[in-house]
Amino acid sequence: MNGFGVDFSALPDLSFGLKTDLSNLQEALLRRLITPRGALVHQSDYGFDVRQYINEGLSLEVTYELETLVSYECEKDERVYQASAKLTLRDPVSGLLSITVETSDGIVNYIFDLSSERGLSYASLPV
Repeated sequence: MNGFGVDFSALPDLSFGLKTDLSNLQEALLRRLITPRGALVHQSDYGFDVRQYINEGLSLEVTYELETLVSYECEKDERVYQASAKLTLRDPVSGLLSITVETSDGIVNYIFDLSSERGLSYASLPV
């Protein structure tokens, strides 16, 4: 066991299976990135809902803001040593958000698809 814990999965289909290891971390980060800040009464600084950027104009300034805030939010998880995010635009309102996370087990890459037709989906990529 690498210290990433075990938790019930509720994403994407509310199947409530168990997630372990890196998949548990991946889902925890996804939950952080779909929870509006202030939505949890007992943790008012938890969450940054990237879905607010779907169908919005993604200018260079907005892209930089999104990358910075996503990195900052991921680093709030104590299992993450360092995180960086990069948004690759497909068009002015959709793109792929790549997140590189450094953990005690090494570096893990995640891709989040920010598009109006898919909403928000994610995949874990090998390093």
